[in-house]
Amino acid sequence: TTDELKEQELRYNGARFDPARMTLTVAPTMACNFGCDYCFQGLNKPTTKMSQLVQDAFVNYLEKALEGVKLLHIAWYGGEPLLGIGIIESLSHRVHELCRTANVNYNGFVVTNGYALNRAMAEKLVSLGITSCQIPLDGAEEFHDQRRALLSGRATYRRIIDNMLEWINDVSLSVSVRVNIDDRNQESVIALLEDLRDEGFANLKKFSIY
Repeated sequence: TTDELKEQELRYNGARFDPARMTLTVAPTMACNFGCDYCFQGLNKPTTKMSQLVQDAFVNYLEKALEGVKLLHIAWYGGEPLLGIGIIESLSHRVHELCRTANVNYNGFVVTNGYALNRAMAEKLVSLGITSCQIPLDGAEEFHDQRRALLSGRATYRRIIDNMLEWINDVSLSVSVRVNIDDRNQESVIALLEDLRDEGFANLKKFSIY
């Protein structure tokens, strides 16, 4: 008898129109080092990064928009946002200062392909107030590497797994692994879950599958 659609509408609108919470998506760059075969950008990736003018405009906007806000959440997006880590770092320092002045809590989230997310990068993100990340793995190693390779065609799966193993147990960054499932890789999903279990990710509080 539950009206599931109504329930979802209430949850959606409750988050969308909550005056005490602001959620922003910020793309420091649309550049990317991956050549995923389903990417809307294709293989001809842009290389530009957010200009200083846009960064300043964003901070000026935020200074006015934070009035009455209790929690600011920023999702860092791209492209591959870690290719613009200098911009993330610079803007994060400015955002933290605004939040301190306005008495606003802040947390950050990054959507990343995980290729550059080694221990040093994970520690840097946490120092900037980024507490969680999303990393796509599109099936077990062989299939993932077929459609989420570098622009050069080189494999990425093993590097991503090794990166996470460097810090997953002792850096305060939680991981949601996103698995894009379609009729090409549906048979590979169980193998991915088994592989992640064998690598030691099972039952970790900071690790989940989306």
